[in-house]
Amino acid sequence: MKSNYTYSIIGCGDIANKHIFALKRLSHILTPQYCYDIDYSKGDNFSKIYNIEFDYSGKMVFGSDIVIIATPPYTHFKLVKEALKYNCFVICEKPLLFYNNFNDEKFNNIIKNERIFAVQQMRFHKLFMFLKNFRKDFYNFKIDISLRRGENYFKTEWRKNESLSGGIWGNQGFHILDFIFSIFDKPINIKRETLFENKDNPWYRKERLFFEFSSSLKRGDIVLEIQNEKESVGELYLTYKDNNIDRELKLSGAFFENIVYSNDLDLLKNIIDIENRDLLFEEAFNKLNSSYNSNFTIFDYKKNIENINYNSITDFLNRFRDYFNINSENWFYNFYFEIYNIIKKQKNVNISQISQKKPFFIDFILKSIYHNIEC
Repeated sequence: MKSNYTYSIIGCGDIANKHIFALKRLSHILTPQYCYDIDYSKGDNFSKIYNIEFDYSGKMVFGSDIVIIATPPYTHFKLVKEALKYNCFVICEKPLLFYNNFNDEKFNNIIKNERIFAVQQMRFHKLFMFLKNFRKDFYNFKIDISLRRGENYFKTEWRKNESLSGGIWGNQGFHILDFIFSIFDKPINIKRETLFENKDNPWYRKERLFFEFSSSLKRGDIVLEIQNEKESVGELYLTYKDNNIDRELKLSGAFFENIVYSNDLDLLKNIIDIENRDLLFEEAFNKLNSSYNSNFTIFDYKKNIENINYNSITDFLNRFRDYFNINSENWFYNFYFEIYNIIKKQKNVNISQISQKKPFFIDFILKSIYHNIEC
């Protein structure tokens, strides 16, 4: 059984940088071989920065154990099919399914191939992981998020074109959809509404999705805005049942890293237990003691945890943004490390068993959004 695998990267743009940063931390188990980009100057520069050989032929990349596809969305499916011809493991950026693939007769067979992995790194956001495993009966969600994207972001032509980029839901909104449907059932209907569109720059826009479920008690509402005037910000509101008691959870922040409100004390205490409590308290003690000249000790703080009232717990969580690991490099690192362990075991493990509820489920959600059909 191999303990070290080779990889090559197709696509040397911005997102490839995030992949390589994480992969470098796994150099003892994952070895780079080649990189390729249709823009030779971009590929040469990437090659020099990260010390990975540039493949001018565009063919040698398929000789690696793992092929990472970090190209624009409209190219994904074609490259996945090509890589599978060489029996590579394929790690593909989102989304895999795209406009010209919706009715591809080979698609259903390809997505069942257990050598394909989808990049959905935000599933390793600690708070999202916690909520997915919270095992409560979520029945309502409301998300309102505004993402800032500068004009330089849209200098690349494919990002301006919905049929090439996946639009705001297939591109910027993909991870929001991926998260919410890791804790909610499949919707039976999705309605899309445009709330605002900049006539001069139509890629700056605001849209809403309404979700209907088989249960009339469940509903969902997501508003997503792409703009260039203010910092990114978001709100996430969830309701659920706990022993027949209605509970609420409201989060805020660009990555939903702040707890704004909850009427569930057990949830807040459980969140604190996600990580090593001793390290968390030590950090809390050092920061609070230096900031507020408090006289309490780490021991006192731990000893009295069960007696801390709701406001104190909320205040405590809101002070430490780092606790939620808001760092995409760490999410990518955890993603790759988990996939490495799956590949190493050489088992017939479907992607749904590592970090997805259903394989490429969100690709079918996108199909419904853009083609106005049932899920």
